Formats: sequence, C-alpha cells, structure tokens
Amino acid sequence: GLSGESHWWVQLRRAASDPEVKLWARSCCSEAFGHRLWLLLGNSTNINEAVECASTDIENGAQVSLVCDGRGEVLFVQARPEGGRGYQDPGVAVLMLPEVRVLSRD
Repeated sequence: GLSGESHWWVQLRRAASDPEVKLWARSCCSEAFGHRLWLLLGNSTNINEAVECASTDIENGAQVSLVCDGRGEVLFVQARPEGGRGYQDPGVAVLMLPEVRVLSRD
C-alpha cells in the first residue's frame, strides 16, 4: 500500500457500473488531505486490488459530485500524501469527510 495514505470504503448493495459519488467536505481542514481525493472501485475491501476511477480537487465546505468510471462492489475514497497541494503535514494524508453518498446509475 501507499505509505502515509488514508482511506474509507463502503460495500455497495450490489455491483455498480459508473456510480455517481457525492462528497461533502468539512468546513475546515482540507489541508489535512491536500485538497484532493481519489475514488477507486473494487470487488474486495483490499484497496490494492481496486482500480482508480476518478479524482477531484475539493475545498473546505464544498460538495462535489463525480462519476466513478468502472464497475465494482466496493467503493474507496482515498487521501494520498502526494498529488494534492498545501498539505498540513508533508508525507501524511488524513481523510476527513462528514458524508459520502453513492448513487447507482443503472
């Protein structure tokens, strides 16, 4: 796995194709994850077996909606210690999200 990363995952009720994902950021602290998040889809809870399907810049208090291109049963939201900007602690990404919604499109 990627050193210094953090992630969250959810098992979907059924395999989804190109699900729409809505992310809500907290009113503070996006610098903890470098103002950027990655989405991955997989069929197990092992993030190393999942495939990246989207990424987005995200600011404090923002609501972002994006389509995760692919198919899978488990959705991951990942914070990475590089690839973003303005990290609070270099080499460390702490994921902080109050809400994530996954909408099936099929």
